[in-house]
Parts: sequence; structure tokens; C-alpha cells
Amino acid sequence: MFKALIKIICIALIVLSIPVSTQAAEVMKPLIVIDPGHGGKYGGTTGYSGSKTGYYEKQANLEVSLRLRGVLQARGYEVKMTRTTDKHFSNASSAEDLKARTSLSNSMVAGRNDNSIFVSVHHNASSSPTYSGYETYYYNKNFQDSNYPADPLQLKYSVESGRLAQTTHTSVINSGANSEGRGIVHQSLYVTRNAQVPAILSEVEYMSNPIAESKVKTAKFQQGIAVALADGVDKFFKIFEVKNSKNVVIKTFNTKDEAITYAKTQTNVTVFDKRAGTTIFDNTTTDYRVYHPSVELTQTKFSTEKEAITFASKYRNTRVVHHPTAEVRWSNYIAKKFDVLDANKVVINQHYQRVVAETSAESLTKATLQNSETNFTLWSSIVPQAFEVRHKDNGTLKAFYDKTLAQNYAALWPGTTVYDTTKKVVVYTNPTLITPKAVSKTVSAKSRYLTAIEVSKTLYPNAFNSTKTQKTVVLATAFEYADALSAGPLAMYYGNAPILLNPASNLNADVLAEIKRLGANQIVLVGGEIALSAKVASQLQTALPQAKVERLAGKSRYETNSVINNKLPKANGIFIASGSNFPDALAATSIAVTQGWHIVLSNGTTYSDSINDQIYSKPTVIVGGTLAVSKILEEKIKERAGSDYVTRLSGKDRYGTNAALIEHFSQTFKSPTFVVSTGTNYPDALVSSSLSGKYQAPLFLVGNSISETLRPTLTSYLAQRVTKTSLYTGGIVPTAVKTEIDQLK
Repeated sequence: MFKALIKIICIALIVLSIPVSTQAAEVMKPLIVIDPGHGGKYGGTTGYSGSKTGYYEKQANLEVSLRLRGVLQARGYEVKMTRTTDKHFSNASSAEDLKARTSLSNSMVAGRNDNSIFVSVHHNASSSPTYSGYETYYYNKNFQDSNYPADPLQLKYSVESGRLAQTTHTSVINSGANSEGRGIVHQSLYVTRNAQVPAILSEVEYMSNPIAESKVKTAKFQQGIAVALADGVDKFFKIFEVKNSKNVVIKTFNTKDEAITYAKTQTNVTVFDKRAGTTIFDNTTTDYRVYHPSVELTQTKFSTEKEAITFASKYRNTRVVHHPTAEVRWSNYIAKKFDVLDANKVVINQHYQRVVAETSAESLTKATLQNSETNFTLWSSIVPQAFEVRHKDNGTLKAFYDKTLAQNYAALWPGTTVYDTTKKVVVYTNPTLITPKAVSKTVSAKSRYLTAIEVSKTLYPNAFNSTKTQKTVVLATAFEYADALSAGPLAMYYGNAPILLNPASNLNADVLAEIKRLGANQIVLVGGEIALSAKVASQLQTALPQAKVERLAGKSRYETNSVINNKLPKANGIFIASGSNFPDALAATSIAVTQGWHIVLSNGTTYSDSINDQIYSKPTVIVGGTLAVSKILEEKIKERAGSDYVTRLSGKDRYGTNAALIEHFSQTFKSPTFVVSTGTNYPDALVSSSLSGKYQAPLFLVGNSISETLRPTLTSYLAQRVTKTSLYTGGIVPTAVKTEIDQLK
């Protein structure tokens, strides 16, 4: 007894520690579970003549049940039966048999309890051969017996069990299928009190009555009972339930119009058509979402902030997000570190997110925004940006409110000082006074294969160092961008491996020579055999017998992308980019390789498993406009990741999107080097991602000129840094564009 009690307590504690969903189950059409009573070694009553004829209750029960199934299925119901043959469920005893069949029926309705019912079909017997008639039994929670406890769910559905008993019993009697016996009876029968849905037990007739027994065996009688029962089931389901936001029925109606008229007077309710199994009216708003940074909560949507906080506060590491505005309203793991101060430096507001705090501060006439953890001023309409980072040749690069931040920035760039404009003195000088000479280098060759090789030589001019742990080359197709778009982060995973390009059918001799020059002992092929044939893999293995040749591929570009992402370590963030075109994904690649992010390719409309698996509570950037990734898909991504974690970065064209990405991540680039490539073809920009990885440098995409959608960002980026090295990949970038960019350095 004591051990059993301990076990119960342990189970209860485990259950309490797990977020349990109270949301409505998936809407679906009604499910009826029919249980033909008895069966197998448990024959039920022998009736008046069963001991002589061998026709027992179990057979009559099954015959009526099969007919009932047929009628219900013809009317569009989903029907399951505990048995369709003469069988029992336990050899131990009839009591254990009841438990087993009840457990089976409950498993059949699991997750669909709200729109399912249980009908157990039986035939009765009495010591008196004159008893006859139809009877219906159900469990009534108002007459509970502690010796025969009911399943908690039956207590919930008890009233509905009574209604089911009423509709089916009345239907049978009114149809003339049978006369009334003892009527509707509430009784604590095992199968009805432990059913986890509305449940009845139908005693069709008394087989101990010889006249009734003869009738029971006829097809006409059995079919009449089946049709009448089905009519009663119809009446049970032909109602319209008005439910609140917690999926609790607050009122029922017999007509749709009455239900909807009433629902329109309420807030946060739905109208459920029980017969159709669909929601026909919904004015609920679930603007508040609850998230955990790693554990997937089973309930995330709430109608009110209070409900959301009450749920979230039960668990560690949760946050409540106002979905429409993406504002974090409550959290027990994120600090409110952004303070809004008034003119007297009094904190008047605190926020979890900087963007929300900035909006709050900017709405005031006089205000200052501070990080409470560092006391750094982030924005102010009162305090001036008095600390300027100046370069001896380039002039003022950037101004700061705080001296420490200014010094930290100046420390990145040789030849800079920090000037206090208030006191008119230099307060910091970078120890490295000499600024490196400007370098403008073009990495290109006569073909895309050779350009990729030149990039590889720029990365590893003296081949792989003997101490390099991963001596890997990533090999991608030279003519189809789809699979190759996933190559950038993969190359970084392999120790910033060079990305080489190859034709689909044969191994290029120059490519092989470069692999040998590098001293690679592993070659990873990206994409299936249409991208890089089996012959290419075989040629590699023959030419490099000691090397490991591995292929990462799926049946489509999206599956290949998913295979590669599953190979990578856990991401710091996710880019969602179109797999139907290359510029957006390539623009994101140079940032993904420097930030440890994954690129997830999308067809722009479908919420795929690969998206779902990657983005839960992860910083997620949707790359490109709504033609690339639709608004509908964006909403699904926000629901999964949390709207506070999702940002769309896009421009009027591919160059504008490139600019938006660089601006958003500009503070993460602290390199004197930047990379420029063409935005009109993918191979050169693709292999450039390894250069971004090596130098922690952004990639700017250009056409025949600097796009006006990119120019402001490019100009601002170069003006704020001592960027002395420009790397141009490929021979497509015009000389005039290179000259113009170099003049901005």
C-alpha cells in the first residue's frame, strides 16, 4: 500500500512539472465507438433457448452492432468497434474482460473525446419469462459511489451521457422498434462509468422471454433497432455549442442561427457544429503567446495577458509575448535591462527589448535610454553624443554618448582617437598609429571553376597547414544554384573549407589539382547525382584513394538543405530565404558564416518540417519581400518562433535586401576587409562566403553599377570604419564600380 502511494505521488509530481495542454483537440467529424457486449468465452445470457440452440447474447449483440455500424457509416460518421468477431479480451475473468474492452475503447477516442461517444450493445434476461422491452443505462455523477469510482473524464461528460441516453432511448421507443422496459436508468456499470466520453449501455430486449427472443433473431428487428439508435445519435450530435476561450461549452443551441446570434453578443467564443465537426464562428483573439527558449510548450496561445502569465509563471524560463506587436510583456528569465529616464534621470519605464524601449523614449519630449546592466546611454534627446571617434585621414567615424563605448570602438581601428567635444580634449589614442595601406584585390579567373580555385588559393596560399584539424573541401555544382546555396555554412563547419565548383558529369582536372595542392583528406559533395554525378564521386575516390568522399543530398533542393542543416551544430539563429532564386540566400550566407546561423530554404509558401524543426524560440530573419516568402508563411513562422524573435529584412530589389541585411548586422562586422561580388550570377558570390568567413567581412552585391538601394548602406558602412582592404571576386564586377567603391574607403 505504501509503495503504491509513493508511486502515485511521484507520477503526480512528474505530471505537474510538465506543461499540459488545455487547448481544444483538433476539429474532426464525430466518432462513435460501438461495443458489442460479451464475446468469446463470455457468452452473456443464454436467454430462453440458448442452452439448446447455442444462440447466446454475445451473438445478438454483435449482429445489432454490425447493423448499427453500417447505418452510421452510411450517414457519414466515423465508427470503430471493440470487436467485429466472436472474441474476448481477457482469459482471467469477465471482470478483467470488462476492464480490457473499456481500456481499448478509451484508446480509440484518445485526443478526440469532446466529439466522440461510446455505445455498448447488450440484451437482458430475467428470472421471469414475461419481462420484455428496451432499456438504456448511463452513469449519473449525482449518484457517485465511493466503492465504484468513475473515471474523471466520465464525471466531466456525465451530463452529456444523460443527454445521449435521452435522445437514443426516446428515438427507439418513438420509432416503434421496441416497447419500453424500465426506461432510462442511471446505474454504476463498469463500461459506462469508466468511459472517457459520453456513454450509454443499450439493453435491446429480454432474451429470457421466448417471444422476445424469437424477435431478437430476426433481421427486421435488428435493423429497426440499429436505425432507431442511429436516429438518436443524430439528435445527440445535431446541436451547436458555444465555447469560451478555454474550450468550455457555455451554451448549446438547436440551430446554427440561434448559436451565432448569441455568440456575437459574447467575446472570445466559438460556435462548434457538433455534427459536422467544424467551428462555424470564431471571434476569439489569442494575442498572447508563451514560449520557452528550448522546451516546446504544449500550450502557447492565450486570450488575455493575465491567463498567459498565470500559465507561464508555473514554469522556469518562460516569456509572454504580445503577438501582434512582438513585445515581451513578462518573463522569468529575461531581464528588464532597458530603462527610460526622464529629464531628471528618474526611471519612468523599463523594458525587456531595446526596440520597444527606444520607441517609448522617442515618444517623450525629453528622455534618455540606458542599459541598466552597463549604465551605457543608448539614446537621448537630452545628452549629446560628445565622444567622437576620429581618424587622421577619414575624419569622424562615429559618435557615442559614453566614453567607454567610444574607446572600445576606436580600439578596433588603427590611427584613431576619441575626442571629447564637451571638454575639447583627446581622451583616448589607439596604440597603433600607423594605418595599413589601402589594398584593392580582385580574385578572379577565366571561368567559374578557376575563380573558385583562386578564392581557395587566397584562403590557403600555402595549402592546408599540417596542424589543421579539418582538411576538407566542399564541392558544389557549377551550373545549378539550388543545392549550392546551402554550401556556405557547411564549408564553415568544416573549418572554413574552400568551396570548389565542378561540372555535373566529370571531374574537372583543375579542380582535382587544387584539391591535391591543398592536401585535402575529405571531399564533401553537395547535392544529388543530377548536381554531381556518381562518376564524379568515383573519379575523386580513384584519384584520392586515401581521402573520404562524402555526399550530402536529398530528393530536392529543400531536402538537401535540410540534410546539411542537420549536419551542422546548433544554430545561433536562422535565415529563411527563397530556394527559387539565389540573391537573397547568398546575401545571407556571408552573415550566416560569421554568426553561426543556418540558412533554411523555402519555396515561399509552404510551412515545412525543416522550418518547423529549426526555428522554435530562435532568432529568425526572413530574407526578402513577400514574393520571396509570403505573409501567410511569415505568420506561421512567427507563431512557432515567437513574433519577438522574427524579423523580415528586405529591400526594393536584391541589392536593397543585401543592404538591409548588412545594416541589421552591421555591429557584428569589425573587420578592415569587405568583399564585393556580382549580384547577377551566383558562382562568384557563392565561393565568396569562405572569404567572409576568414575575414569576418560582409559581402556587398553589385551589378553594372552600385544600385541606389545599396549605395547609402555601402557609403555609411565604409565611412564608419577604417576599411582598407576590398576583395572583389569574379571578373564580372566592372572596373568603374571598383574604382568608385575604393574611393569611398
